[in-house]
Amino acid sequence: MKLDKLDQRGGGVIGIQTPDGALFDTLVFGEREPGQWMAGSENFRRSKDVEGEAETEAAQRTVHVAIAYAEDGTIRIFREGRPYGAPLQVVGPGRVPRRRGPGRLRSPSRPGPG
Repeated sequence: MKLDKLDQRGGGVIGIQTPDGALFDTLVFGEREPGQWMAGSENFRRSKDVEGEAETEAAQRTVHVAIAYAEDGTIRIFREGRPYGAPLQVVGPGRVPRRRGPGRLRSPSRPGPG
């Protein structure tokens, strides 16, 4: 990602959502903590501050940031191929939506076709 400036707040970089938009997960910059990457979700159900290092380079050059969602509810963020902050553990009805068939997402808390 390359940002316009490091003091921007709450910008979703890339994400996924259910067809109705009710559930979503996205990689966010500066949402709750300035200069920090985090996992964003509706009403912060799968979001927590991960206490990674403040971003210092993404306005000058492209940095590689990725987010991984495990079946057990663990969410990890990576920057330049290395773990960024602490992993999140999500349990219960707010678990990460799962892909079911071509382009379909569903969550245990919102059953749907698939």
